[in-house]
Amino acid sequence: ENLDNFILGIEDYIKDDGVDIFIFTSHSSFSVNSAIIDAENSIYTMPDYSIFDAAIVYGSGLNSDKALKQIIDNCRKANIPIVLKGDSAEGFSSVMVDNYAGMRELCDHLIEKHNVKDTVFVAGAKENEDSNQRLQALKDSLEAHNLEFDDNNIVWADWETMLVRAHILEHYSTHREKLPDAFICANDPMALYTLLTLQSLGYEMPRDVIVTGYDNLNDAILFYPSVSTVDQRYRDQGYACAEIIMRQIAGDRTIENKIIPSKVRLGESCGCSYCKGEKE
Repeated sequence: ENLDNFILGIEDYIKDDGVDIFIFTSHSSFSVNSAIIDAENSIYTMPDYSIFDAAIVYGSGLNSDKALKQIIDNCRKANIPIVLKGDSAEGFSSVMVDNYAGMRELCDHLIEKHNVKDTVFVAGAKENEDSNQRLQALKDSLEAHNLEFDDNNIVWADWETMLVRAHILEHYSTHREKLPDAFICANDPMALYTLLTLQSLGYEMPRDVIVTGYDNLNDAILFYPSVSTVDQRYRDQGYACAEIIMRQIAGDRTIENKIIPSKVRLGESCGCSYCKGEKE
């Protein structure tokens, strides 16, 4: 869904310019071994990069620094301009989302409006910068409110929903008194599996515990309870990438780095409400 919205943003900008978009994607995951990751990412070695006018690299979705470097090297050899989404490299333009601001606002809201003190952070991969920025926002919010965060309360799930489910079943099946005030998840799929698993154990959210996500996916908004989350504005990111790359194709190779602000979207999972169609 995030990738779809990102591509829609690209199309919003170039729809009248007769531009063809070729999409190369894989399904590499942090949780599998390196051989599988290399096999999945071999698709990025197959194109002849010189036949393209430019490349938009969805860096934050690659799950592989090795693949990112390989793509950048191929673009350099082909002498085509690049804009990086969610990543940066010397000499290239980039479009980044401010992961921190939206998550910090969400955490401040949980502490100030819902009296959250004891938190569990359901993280992505240890080496993933997006997940780490969201974790830092939680830590900073707690510190600003004179609260402490225990690093033992980090669940390193590698973005894998079944690892989230397994953790909750192991630790919260029979010990209701061990529930934190909130599970703060690094993305919406992990938040949804947190909710589903807790519901299967007889818990009710937000009465027993608050659960939040990150991404503003349709599934999270349509779920009951709807998930309090953060919108990365993927469509706006795609639009910004297209705007930069079309300028570079036209000959202006000025390096530009844009940051798209994230926005909190409150839902029922923290005791609030939100309509996706509300006016900005």
